[in-house]
Amino acid sequence: MSRIVFSNQLLGIGLVSLACLVSSPFVWAAENEAEKKLQLCGEMPLKELLDPVKPDPKKNKVLDLEASGVLKHSDHYYVVFDNIRKVAKIPVVDTGDLKQDCSEKFPGFKKGEWIGSFNDELPGFEGIAYDRDTERFIVAVESRAEGLGPKYNPWVEELTQESVLENVLKWTLNREQKLSDFPAQSANKGVEGLVWTNFGTVAGVEGKGLLLALCEGTKCGNNNGGRGLIRTFQRNNEQWVKVGDILLPENKAKFGDFSGLAITTEGEENKSLLKMAVVSQEDKKIWVGRISLAEWESTLGQNRDLDLAADQGEVYLFPKRRISKKEAEKFNLDQSKKYAVYCNVEGLAWVDRNILVAVSDRVKNKQKEKACPAGQMSIHMFRIPE
Repeated sequence: MSRIVFSNQLLGIGLVSLACLVSSPFVWAAENEAEKKLQLCGEMPLKELLDPVKPDPKKNKVLDLEASGVLKHSDHYYVVFDNIRKVAKIPVVDTGDLKQDCSEKFPGFKKGEWIGSFNDELPGFEGIAYDRDTERFIVAVESRAEGLGPKYNPWVEELTQESVLENVLKWTLNREQKLSDFPAQSANKGVEGLVWTNFGTVAGVEGKGLLLALCEGTKCGNNNGGRGLIRTFQRNNEQWVKVGDILLPENKAKFGDFSGLAITTEGEENKSLLKMAVVSQEDKKIWVGRISLAEWESTLGQNRDLDLAADQGEVYLFPKRRISKKEAEKFNLDQSKKYAVYCNVEGLAWVDRNILVAVSDRVKNKQKEKACPAGQMSIHMFRIPE
């Protein structure tokens, strides 16, 4: 295995997570960790940005918007949902004034639109990426049962966005494929995050991208000892073939699940480092670290894992926030107190070097924190103070 050590000094700039909603910076101290600050730029429930989805147009039933992944591509955010086989397309927010202080400068999210037609017989998606090599979107189906047992494997579908009529968009399915050599833990513990990337000569092939798939559970792949795992694939003869694994830190990122992945380079001034953020819905934390691209490249295709050092990187906790009067009345809460409301973050993407966009799922019935519904099924934007 190849083991990478991160420089903690570098981590102050790049964080990301979705965390909680607060109108000004706040501090939440974690046991045995330094205090961290996140600043909310803005958020909005997705139902206020998108037209309702009705399984039966003749009936009034409206589906919840259970967001599971987000991608920033060109001038839009693309959001996928695990209960709806459609993709939301929301205009990008101008972050030019948010780099230094976003407390009162957030311009707000704009109304979005749907791509695709509803089909309640097929599953929704758990992640979305954009392949610049083929100019196709890639969406992940968490897992499908196969054979006796049964066994479960994640699948990906490659889609092309097309305009049918003015203001009417649809998807064309170009290809679907099982992510081989990636057995899922169960029917609902498969792929939970998807990223496509091409950083120069990574993997030694100029212009050939990599697809990174985040495992939701702690027993994906080769039973990775309860650690977080990101499996890396590369296209070979129109098939996605495994070329390596990234094992997340066994101490710093020792989470019960993993629900979102975001990566980027450090910017024009430093393209030799990859900035990565992983969020846990169950632990309500995110881990952030940096990887040497040269070190990563040396492991790809060599049957060696990129084994990240146990105590490297940084962990950030979701902040608590005060709730609105409407929320207090709806959920029977005390408006004078701060609550943890970000309990279901499932997708995130870098917007700028210190700004992240995130989306959240619907609250699960088993979750006991009574304020969690205040932060569900929304799109959020956070700034990491420098």
